[in-house]
Amino acid sequence: MTRRKPMTISDILTSPTVVDLITAARALGIGRTAAYRLAQDGDFPCPVITVGGVYRVPTAGLARLLGIDPADLAASTTLPPARPSDSDRARRARRTNRRRQ
Repeated sequence: MTRRKPMTISDILTSPTVVDLITAARALGIGRTAAYRLAQDGDFPCPVITVGGVYRVPTAGLARLLGIDPADLAASTTLPPARPSDSDRARRARRTNRRRQ
């Protein structure tokens, strides 16, 4: 298992409007399993929304929790396009494989 580098303030400022739970957990230094458990129990430290059974975290709420002014998010001009997370790609691949069987 590879450890991902911690997120920087710059990473957060250039994140899409909504990030996956694992990205938010990485920013907070929370492990994957703990993040999902906290989200399921409604105890994740910032707002979490569920979209089609997938947890998403608004970047503004994450930034607020970390003491980053959400206005800085709006001022950031180089927002990358949203990309599906690794877990989203794996989930889609499993669904496709099930349909083929």
